[in-house]
Amino acid sequence: MSKPFLNKQIPLNGLLITLLAFVILPLSAGAATSTEKGFFNDKGPIEITSDRLVTDNEKGLATFSGNVVATQGQTTLKADWMEVQYKKDGEIKVIHAKGHVVVTKKDQKVTAREALYYRDKQLIVFTGNPVAEDPKTVVRGSRITYNLQTGNSEVENSHLTIKQEPRKDGS
Repeated sequence: MSKPFLNKQIPLNGLLITLLAFVILPLSAGAATSTEKGFFNDKGPIEITSDRLVTDNEKGLATFSGNVVATQGQTTLKADWMEVQYKKDGEIKVIHAKGHVVVTKKDQKVTAREALYYRDKQLIVFTGNPVAEDPKTVVRGSRITYNLQTGNSEVENSHLTIKQEPRKDGS
């Protein structure tokens, strides 16, 4: 049996702040610019709520279940379940969210059945019929891989819809 999480070196609120800081914020100082590269570059406090949180410091796991909502600035991640793998010092290794995953920021949204964040690769991979949309485009595929450092994405089995507004002359 592992020791209670709060008795460990990493305070619970420190883990929660660290938890999505790596998802929401670019992973290197050079990645942030004055122009936003997508969802994951807000700054400020992070709030995470869920119906249940279970931690296991021996295994380096924190599992959030039921109505998981993580918010930072204008970015919100929602899922049914989220597991965080972390090192002894609290550094995040992998975040796995599944079940009705929705990430929104302003007028941008990505939905999927699952999302995996790999800190070492600086990638987020959305699977399970992922759909990324904004007011002008909708991208669907079997897998969407988003590079946090560059802001680039790769879509497997892609289907792109460009929403065109009618011209003012009616055509």
